[in-house]
Amino acid sequence: MSARLILTEDIAGLGYKGEVVEVAPGYARNYLIPRNKAVKATPRAIAHVQALKQAKLTEFLRLKSDAEQIATRLVGKMVVIAARASEAGNLYGSVGARDVVEAVRRDTGFNLEEQHVVLETPIRQVGTFPVTIRPHEEVQFPITVDVYPAEEQ
Repeated sequence: MSARLILTEDIAGLGYKGEVVEVAPGYARNYLIPRNKAVKATPRAIAHVQALKQAKLTEFLRLKSDAEQIATRLVGKMVVIAARASEAGNLYGSVGARDVVEAVRRDTGFNLEEQHVVLETPIRQVGTFPVTIRPHEEVQFPITVDVYPAEEQ
């Protein structure tokens, strides 16, 4: 005899959130259900979980489509950033994700978020640098950032 449950969180060795599993009745009764790690797999609960999964998939595909539209318009673009620099070309400070987001907004009109910009290390010199933009976990594309010395005032 076993108990059918729907997991409400990931459990190592058993399954992932939203998955229907069969476990020993004692494990269900004494551990999983009292700790809100699972609920009984009634037909209504299973239908609810499937509806949630479908809604999540629809949202995922919509966000991916939006990210692909941004990628087609921005791929290969160059944005320009003026930064204070020494005579040798070293910046007084650095150019980070926030600066790249502001430059993209100013030069192209697209609103990215800082977490979309993939910079392994901040830019600390004058020059052109490839920067990866990842607006969605399955969509990424390169842009070029041109950092030049700002005019002294």
